[in-house]
Amino acid sequence: AWMPGAMVGLREIDPNGVRKRQLMGFGASVLLAVCMVAGFQAAHKGSGPVGLLQKSSIGANILKMQSLANGTAPAAAAGNGTAASDEAAPGDGGSVLFIKDGSLAGLVVADIIVYVCGAAGVGFACYLYWIVSKINLTADGEEQSLMVKSAKESDEELVVIYETIQEGAQAFLWAEYQICGIFVVGFGLLIFVLCSHTSGEWSWNIGGLTALSFVIGGVTSILSGYIGMMVAVFSNARTTVSAKYEGEEGWQRSFNCAFRAGGVMGYSLVALSLMTVYTLSLCYREYFSVFGADGERSIHYKHLFECLAGYGLGGSAIAMFGRVGGGIFTKAADVGADLSGKVIGVGDGKKLDEDSPYNPGVIADNVGDNVGDVAGMGSDLFGSFGEASCAAML
Repeated sequence: AWMPGAMVGLREIDPNGVRKRQLMGFGASVLLAVCMVAGFQAAHKGSGPVGLLQKSSIGANILKMQSLANGTAPAAAAGNGTAASDEAAPGDGGSVLFIKDGSLAGLVVADIIVYVCGAAGVGFACYLYWIVSKINLTADGEEQSLMVKSAKESDEELVVIYETIQEGAQAFLWAEYQICGIFVVGFGLLIFVLCSHTSGEWSWNIGGLTALSFVIGGVTSILSGYIGMMVAVFSNARTTVSAKYEGEEGWQRSFNCAFRAGGVMGYSLVALSLMTVYTLSLCYREYFSVFGADGERSIHYKHLFECLAGYGLGGSAIAMFGRVGGGIFTKAADVGADLSGKVIGVGDGKKLDEDSPYNPGVIADNVGDNVGDVAGMGSDLFGSFGEASCAAML
């Protein structure tokens, strides 16, 4: 809990636990900083034999790769390890990176940092989910003594409502993701055809890799929305149970439960996105690499990142379905529950509240709140992260 009031309440309850968590967080920050400094240092040491050549002619790059493949390395300038032929010709922006065997230390350290941070994010998300899952929906005798009197007899009804909302959320996601799957396949084929025609030639490998990036981005966006939706529904009832406690303990428990549930989606979304796009870039780097007889590697980064750009497009396309489709469902359920309460009523001219348990539209309204505010937002945040990453690399 990061709110000042919540921190004060936690100190009153368990000051030693708060100090331990603060020390653990400080230690993790120091460890991460040390790893980053070591990585930068290793990358700097390994960058001596690395030469980045900005070429302005596709033909020059092809000849360079062919010379490496035939075992005749390009001429290198004395002392810097870079090729000497830099003549410019208009029309291209391709770039080739020559890396010797001794210069891979920085890349290995970068791999370690990315995957360690990604695994830490997923692990911390699982830890937060485990803490939330420890909250029981049915209170025992000791817990009931701490709750307000009006909340002691409502556990069974709460479980029924929770299961109904969960079933409705799963039904909506299944219906939405069926349409998303059809769109991903159809639009992926279109990307495959359109991106295969480059520079007046048909390069089916370029189109295929771009379409593959699009599909992977769409699937990851779907997974992000599903994780957010299921965690939100899972924690809703547990937040309600936590709020039943009397006094200050009630809002402290409920706030911590909701905050941790939000952290599950946040950490898992960023970690999965980071590891997915980085793994995809590593695979494409191997595909666009050509090795010479002396161990030098030539990588066509222009084609690599053009193919990788489909990843951000796939994430944003699914985010559009989540935001627009989820928003329409949310507003339709909201207005429907409001109107049904006005039309049905309870007799003597009284009307049902929108959130009344006797309102037939209240379950759809609760499902819609999760759909619009969680599932759509999760896919949208992933799309923004993927687009920003691809744009930065381009």
